[in-house]
Formats: sequence, C-alpha cells, structure tokens
Amino acid sequence: MRKQVQGLKKCPNQLDVLYERINTTMQPITITGAAVLLINGLCILLAAIIPTGYYWYPAMFGIASTGLIVFFGVIIQNLRSGTEKEISSESMRLATAGLITSTYIALVAYCVFLAETFKLAAFSETLVTNFTAVVGTVLAFFFGSSAYIEARTKTEKKGSSEKKAE
Repeated sequence: MRKQVQGLKKCPNQLDVLYERINTTMQPITITGAAVLLINGLCILLAAIIPTGYYWYPAMFGIASTGLIVFFGVIIQNLRSGTEKEISSESMRLATAGLITSTYIALVAYCVFLAETFKLAAFSETLVTNFTAVVGTVLAFFFGSSAYIEARTKTEKKGSSEKKAE
C-alpha cells in the first residue's frame, strides 16, 4: 500500500479497490473449494484402502460433507461480501441451490468414477435418477423465483418513481 501524504486524502486507486474486493469475496470461496477437495480426496483414498463391502462409507461421507461445506461456504461468502450482517432469503436460496447442486455433482462423480472400481448396486442407479429430478426441480424454482423477484423489484421501483413524478 502507498503511504499517505500529509494533508492530502488517500484516494484509493483501482488496484487497491480490486485487492480489497478479492480479499473479502474470494477468500471464503477459496477456503470452501480447498475443503471440498481435501475431504473428497481423503474419502477416495479411504475408499481405495478399505476392504470390499465397506468402501461406500467414505463416499457417503464425502458426498454429504460436500453439500454442507458448500452450503456454509456460500452463506459465509454472502455475509462477508454484503453490507447486511444477517442472512437474507436470497442468500439462503443461493446456499440451498449450491448445496443441492454440489451434492448432485459429487454423487454423480462418485457413481461414475468409482463404478469401474467398485460394483454399483441397482439402488444407487435409482438414487442418481431420482436425485436428478430433484436437482432439476430445485434449480428451476431457484431461477424462476430469482427472475420473479427481480421483475417485481423493477416494477415496484418504476411505480414509486412515477408516483414521485406526479
């Protein structure tokens, strides 16, 4: 950082502003991504070491922990980057969509990449198919509600500006 000249206000340049923004918003995302990679890496390693019949326990832990880590990581990121210090409904919707989506991606990844090494049960194929429907529904409602809220906010702003003009 540059030193402040006496008698002059410090005017932040664009690099200082960018650095501050990256520091406040990217740090929780980086920590979340690193935690997900570390947990899943350990789970895959344990699945390779554990004897036949019990190898799905680390995979189940990896899938569940991926969703939880992403959920809380998104909430922390929204709290740190926003001006409000409480969880809004928008950040909760985003965190829930992140939880469902990341859990689905982890589930599919484990089923696809571990299926060659380990025998998949018919139940797991049914689980992936049904969870695909759940993810599609959650994402449709997430984007649908976000579009509705945005359109309603624009309409309310437009209506209030017309009332002030009169």
